[in-house]
This record gives sequence, structure tokens and C-alpha cells, in this order.
Amino acid sequence: MLLFLFLLFVRPHNISINLVSRLVKKKFWMEKEQEKSMLNVKRAIHYFLRKKGNQGTPTKLTPCRQGDFAPAKTGEISIGRRGSSMFLLNIPLSLIATMLLFGILAFYFMGVKIAKFKKLRDPESKADGVGPLEGALLGLLALLLSFTFGQSASRFDDRRALIIQESNDIGTVILRSDLYPDAIGARFKEDLKKYVEKRIVYYHSIDEEKINRARVEAEEISTRLWKMAVTLSKNSPNIIRDNQMIPALNAMIDIVTSRDASRLASVPSLIVYLLVSLIVLGSFIVGYSRKTKKHDWVILSMYAFMTTATTCAILDLDRPRQGMIETAVTHEKISSLLSYF
Repeated sequence: MLLFLFLLFVRPHNISINLVSRLVKKKFWMEKEQEKSMLNVKRAIHYFLRKKGNQGTPTKLTPCRQGDFAPAKTGEISIGRRGSSMFLLNIPLSLIATMLLFGILAFYFMGVKIAKFKKLRDPESKADGVGPLEGALLGLLALLLSFTFGQSASRFDDRRALIIQESNDIGTVILRSDLYPDAIGARFKEDLKKYVEKRIVYYHSIDEEKINRARVEAEEISTRLWKMAVTLSKNSPNIIRDNQMIPALNAMIDIVTSRDASRLASVPSLIVYLLVSLIVLGSFIVGYSRKTKKHDWVILSMYAFMTTATTCAILDLDRPRQGMIETAVTHEKISSLLSYF
């Protein structure tokens, strides 16, 4: 923090912004690499589940920290997120907005009081350098807001694209089940109907335990479908039919891992805390550098409203199941698959 303030006071503010811009870009690049590694590990776990099938103790997923996949008990695989990221996601947005508005006003008046106190002790003192510091701090805040909002919006679009992709993959499997004789095709469609129902429950569940339970039950059904298709391919001379069904089933199974990984992805807690710190510090600087005796409520209200609304929008984009910005309309594509049965 001292080094950061030193750069803001001593160096031109554009140098500070460029330096922090590089650091923020590096942070988001590291986050992207972490998400990729998490996805690879989850694919390996999914392959393990497919291989094991229903042998032995049923495998159950339990929530844990993001990126932690160590088994908690025999027959269980820990997967999910908790800790500071989960703590932020569990706080209502209305409470976050209220606390942030209160913090902005509190730090603003704190800056005003400190400026008055300093002027009473030394009437000839002037706040030299506050202008460049205020510009650099607000510029850094705008930069961080734009980066975090862009990342959250990108993840939200990815979630919607994955839902549509999963709907297409399931629909392909349903249609290709008609390639088999009526008795076998009926068995495929019976399991596929149960699979679609579990995927609908997976989306509409908010509790982490219910989400993981629905995911495991859907994986058990997909494993059963996979074994049926593989067994039929070994005993059937119809190579064209098998070459159509098996890749479609594989795509339907793999998209589950991608969707769950996108669900777990969110803005790192450190970035959110840094963002909130910059917002309240910016409010403090605005109050400290106030030139007139009267408060400019228009400027203060616009600053408080815009920063609070943007921060809440960033957090809401990572809550597609319970926030104001939802993917419910897109998920109707999966619910409409029930019309095939």
C-alpha cells in the first residue's frame, strides 16, 4: 500500500495506471489458466466416474473450496467452492448495495472532517498533490471496474452458450435413438427422459448439496446410456448407426463438465475487495479535496449510484440462478426437450 501511494504521489498518474493495468491483466490471465486447469482435473474425475460406473459404493460429490478435488470420505469426491468466494455469493445484493452506499457516504464525510481538522490546526496549509492523486485513483477504479465487468459478462455469455450447446447435444442423442429398433430405442428414451429431468433439477437447485446430487444422478444415467451404447456396438454389424450414436453421447457427457466448471467460475474475492477499497478511498479523496463549503450532493449521488450499481451488476452476473440477471430464458431450451417424449 505504501509503495502504491508512493507511485501515485511521486510518479505521473498515467505511469501508475499503466503499471497497475499490467498487473490486473496478469491477474486475469492467471485466473483464466486456473480455470483451464480446474476443467482438466474435473474431466479426469468425470472419466473416472464413467469407468467406475455403479461398482462399489455410489460416488457422491460434496462442496469444497474452488479448485479442491480431494476425496472427503470413501466413495465421495469433493467438488465445488466455498470460503470467501462462496461467502460473497451468499450475501444478498440488496445488503451489499446498502453497505457500499453507507461506506461511500461515511468515507466521504470522514474526508471532509479530516480536511477541516487539518485546516483548523494549520490554516495556511494546502492540499498540494491531491488533484493528481484523485485523478489517478478514480482512473484506476474505472480501469478495474471495466476489467471485472468485462470478465463477468464474458462468463455469463459462456454459460448461456453452454446451455444451448447442451440442449443441442441432448436433442441429437434423442433423435439418434430412433436409429435403433423400437424396443432398444424405447429404453434409450426412457433413460434420456430421466436424464433431462435431472438436468432441469440441476439448474433450478440453489443449494450446493442439491446441485451436486442432481449432477451425480444425471451422471449415473449417462453412464448407463454409455454402457448400453457400447454393448450394442460390440454386437451389432451396423457401424454407421454406432458411429452416429457414440460421439453424440460422448458430447452430451462432456458438456456437463464444462457447464459445472462455468458455474463455479466467478470474480476472485481479492479483486472484489480491492474494488470496494478503491470505491471508498475514492469517496474519501473526493471529500478531502472538497473546495466549497457546501456539499455537492449531485456529484456525490452520481458517484455513489454508478459505482454501487456497477459493482452489484458485476456480482449479479456470477449469480445466474438467484440474481436479477438470470439464464432462465436460455434454460427453457433444455426444458423444451421433454416434448420429444
